[in-house]
Amino acid sequence: MTTDALTAVTALAGSPPAPTRPVPQQTLETVFGMPLPTDYVRYVRTVPPGVYRDTLAVDQPDGDGSTAELEAALEFRRGLLRDDDAPERLVPWATLGRDYLVCWIADGDAPGDWQVAVYEPNPFTGGTMYPFAGGCVDFVLAFAAGTTGLAVLDYAYGHDPGQLFTAFPDRS
Repeated sequence: MTTDALTAVTALAGSPPAPTRPVPQQTLETVFGMPLPTDYVRYVRTVPPGVYRDTLAVDQPDGDGSTAELEAALEFRRGLLRDDDAPERLVPWATLGRDYLVCWIADGDAPGDWQVAVYEPNPFTGGTMYPFAGGCVDFVLAFAAGTTGLAVLDYAYGHDPGQLFTAFPDRS
């Protein structure tokens, strides 16, 4: 992730380009149960909870720092992955509508090197993983711009969402 990518994402979200939410990295890592990529931590500190293109929602604490909803969402998504016999190295951090999970492919000990994948669960036949060559912020920016290169996401670009980002008023 470059600083330019985070600046572009914060501009889409109407947020200031500097961290404004004091979310401790240790709190996030406790919730996820592992070290996290720093671009995700910087994203959470800078961009309020919301949705891109009426579809992509990044899992993060509420505006007041409460992690209860984040913890429940992660447990639910991890359950979907377990039920699907998905690779254990997938770590969910966002959703695309009701059909897809956005995950890190947690290969190796350097979270900053983890690639992102869109995962389509299917409990009957096993899910499908669509790798994206980049991290959290790069994926968010590419999704908002319609440039992920993943044909499976073409459905999200077929309509005008009005706004590219809409904050969740009850969670900001």
